[in-house]
Amino acid sequence: MHSQSMSSTETSSKQLVGKVLSRAVKLWLRSQVEQIDDLDIKILGNNRSILTGHISQVTVWTAYAVYRGLHLTQVDLCASGIHINIGQVLKGKPLKLLKSFPVDCQVCLLSADLNTSLQAPSLTNAITKFLLPLIQSQNPKNCNLSFPNDIKSLQNLQMVLGQDQLTLTAEMLSTNDELTPFCFHSELYLASPTELLLASPHLELPQQQQHCDLDNMTIDLGTDVNLQQLSISPEQLQMKGEIKVNP
Repeated sequence: MHSQSMSSTETSSKQLVGKVLSRAVKLWLRSQVEQIDDLDIKILGNNRSILTGHISQVTVWTAYAVYRGLHLTQVDLCASGIHINIGQVLKGKPLKLLKSFPVDCQVCLLSADLNTSLQAPSLTNAITKFLLPLIQSQNPKNCNLSFPNDIKSLQNLQMVLGQDQLTLTAEMLSTNDELTPFCFHSELYLASPTELLLASPHLELPQQQQHCDLDNMTIDLGTDVNLQQLSISPEQLQMKGEIKVNP
């Protein structure tokens, strides 16, 4: 009877810790995103390790999440070696990360969600910071494109996906408030786990029927990113790799 009672107590304690931890992880994840529709979490690890704040593995599946304005159609995550403030969590305090840890992830963005994401200031600003200097460096270099002299910003961004390629259309807003449509087209591949390769890029001014080929270029993703796969089709963009999550 005593053995059965101990076993029952241990089971109840494990279930309680698991329930509290699962709730805390869900609350933390929801605090990191603006919107999330479906969320499924599985936590792996023995009770002894968890009670020291070490979680062996967490798998997360979510659909239709919005993170910093990016509309993610589907995300699969698997994180390991997670250290958290378990003592405070068990007292009802918010979960906090104590150390960096790697996350294996697969992310899918449908074409429609990608275009919705272009309305996010973070993505719009990143694209503008990349494209504006590129446009200005071609005028009056060797392309002979009739760009406006003073471009204030880019408006009405849209992206069309193809097989291993993308086309970005937008309008350049000049200081005298004139709008000039343009296109940026490029093939897109992985140059390395931390770099994207823009191959055979070119700029177009469709109204003037002008076209300019550019040199291949790379985009540095930073040391916290390690991509193994990038797939682009007319319907969607998919990425698979590892990112480092920092406290």
